[in-house]
Amino acid sequence: MVAMTSAPEQKPQSPFAGTVFAHDTLPQRVLFGSGEAAANLSAEVARLGACSVMVIASDRDAELATQLTAGITVALAHHEVVQHVPIEIARKARVAAGQYSVDLVVSV
Repeated sequence: MVAMTSAPEQKPQSPFAGTVFAHDTLPQRVLFGSGEAAANLSAEVARLGACSVMVIASDRDAELATQLTAGITVALAHHEVVQHVPIEIARKARVAAGQYSVDLVVSV
């Protein structure tokens, strides 16, 4: 008689666990790494030499945006985000960006 024991239950692992890479295309750069967003953002702001960063995030994503941008200086946080952005809201954001001499926009 053979005794059968079951293996301990294992959590499913993300197919991306441990995967880290940078993918450059024009006009964009994608940095990928699980749990690396804040560090990647900080490094990119430094790499680009940005001095006045504007962060655009909805009220719903404001807390996430705060966490992601903790390592950088944010000159302007813009939370007036709506689907199919009306021109008036886009103009308002553009004017605010000009007032703060924004040289980099981060959208969450």
